[in-house]
Amino acid sequence: MPDTLTVREQREVGSFDQVELRYFGQVVLHHGETCALEVEGDPDVVPKVHSEVRDDTLVLEVGETWLERLTSGLLLVANRPLRYHVTLPRLTEVVIAGSGEVTGSEWSGEELRVRVSGQGELRLTGLGYASLEAVVSGRGELHLDGRGEQARFTISGSADIHAAELPLRQAEVKIAGQGNVELRVAERLDVRIAGFGSVRYHGEPVVKQVISGAGSVEQLGA
Repeated sequence: MPDTLTVREQREVGSFDQVELRYFGQVVLHHGETCALEVEGDPDVVPKVHSEVRDDTLVLEVGETWLERLTSGLLLVANRPLRYHVTLPRLTEVVIAGSGEVTGSEWSGEELRVRVSGQGELRLTGLGYASLEAVVSGRGELHLDGRGEQARFTISGSADIHAAELPLRQAEVKIAGQGNVELRVAERLDVRIAGFGSVRYHGEPVVKQVISGAGSVEQLGA
């Protein structure tokens, strides 16, 4: 029996290699030779979705006013989640602003930039980037695995970064607040904590740490 609470809509989009999700919704990243977007959700919510490519970035948001966003959010809770199926050849940046979620796997390249704010969540598996930069604020959460050379993680607030399954050669971690980072580093780890943040690491890197407050750095094993 068809699900009358869910509709799918194909959107015309230009070329992009960056994705920005605003407010709420779920983005699923797919590999493809050309860029494409499919919006799936409640029939009263999908028409309110705004999708636009700006400076190589696909921007996804719902509603033009706070009332439209509130109404759409209540419909999502009562009925079906809002899901974006995003197809693109390469991925260089992901931005989440709000309580949205982005998932994807097997992405690679020279550099990936990530920014998560609010209560957003990002899950990327099978990564293969030489350089990774992630900035997380609020109560955002990152789950990363794969392989990489170097990474820079910056947290403000009580965000969490889970990167123990992403082996790195060197990493830099900065925490302001109560954030937590778990990672795996082989050669060099630079840590700066202001507040109650914690860094837990696997491996035997040379560690340089500067802590002001009750922060902690802990080795979990090789």
